[in-house]
Amino acid sequence: MVTATRTGHQLYTVTSATDPEKVYTVNMELKSCSCPHHKYRGAYCKHLEAGHWAEKAREIKDDDLGTLYFKYETKEPAIAAAILTEIERRQSILEAQTELLRIFA
Repeated sequence: MVTATRTGHQLYTVTSATDPEKVYTVNMELKSCSCPHHKYRGAYCKHLEAGHWAEKAREIKDDDLGTLYFKYETKEPAIAAAILTEIERRQSILEAQTELLRIFA
């Protein structure tokens, strides 16, 4: 499964579908990817698709994330992976906020 991790404004590192140790850089603003498929053929690749869905997942309301994850889990794994990554991102923000409140309370 391909997963996208945001590294900057519209920038992502995206894992290879065949080798999870391999990552590619995706720039959503430029619609570019460092993978050979895109680099040498100019093709729209699965890494750009993962970046696209990662951007879209950031726009989903908290209450809808779980429902949408289960909706796409089996039919659209790239979308489900983006939603799951967003759920985890929001959970880590919540945990950091809770820890800060505990420290400064």
